[in-house]
Amino acid sequence: MVIVSTKGNMVVAIFNGAKLNLLTKKSDIIQYEFQLFHAQSNRGYLPLKTIELHLLNKKQLNRKVMNIFTFRTTVIFSLVLSIKIFSQDNMPSNQEVADMKYMLEEEKMARDVYEFLDSTWNLRVFNNIKQSEQHHMDMMEYLLNSNKISYQLSDEQGVFYNKDLQKLYNDLIEKGSKSRQDALEVGKLIEVTDIEDLEKALKNTSNTEIKDVYSKLIFASNNHLRAFNRNLSRF
Repeated sequence: MVIVSTKGNMVVAIFNGAKLNLLTKKSDIIQYEFQLFHAQSNRGYLPLKTIELHLLNKKQLNRKVMNIFTFRTTVIFSLVLSIKIFSQDNMPSNQEVADMKYMLEEEKMARDVYEFLDSTWNLRVFNNIKQSEQHHMDMMEYLLNSNKISYQLSDEQGVFYNKDLQKLYNDLIEKGSKSRQDALEVGKLIEVTDIEDLEKALKNTSNTEIKDVYSKLIFASNNHLRAFNRNLSRF
């Protein structure tokens, strides 16, 4: 079932093969223009495709149920795609959900460590990459929100719900506090770990949107890794 709306009138449209049956109280309009909405967006109803539907038989104007509308092949494709989006089969699996939650906290862990190391050693590489890690967090939160998945994320720096990430953060802070070289080694370790975890999560999903985000994060983490290696080469 696809939901469309026009000028305050809610219309339920049922896709059936090449026909679109519209149930509406209006009976005196020959031409309608509707906007198709993706109801699962976390930001509310977003227009996906504006479609124009023309009534073939004008004698049907007095009927409450008006059907047999023509529309172009591109419109049919948009409707089929929208129905697929609403399908339960497209909902993330338990493994995908677990991976997304973990990767969000792991990106936070990286950002929090880099913020600490930046304030401790005042190295430009940490200042640059901590901003990138914030962007990575935003991308992971978008994935979770767009799939309407609840999650926990502490606003406090250095605090994590995942016990393994909490221990890793504590260990990295301790090591990174020793020297500039140790701090850069910490950065390298974070990026290597991040890449490994992202690649594992990538193998666990067939969802195009999730795969796209993970691929972008892997690309960025490889850039970060090269930056830390360049800085370490000076020692």
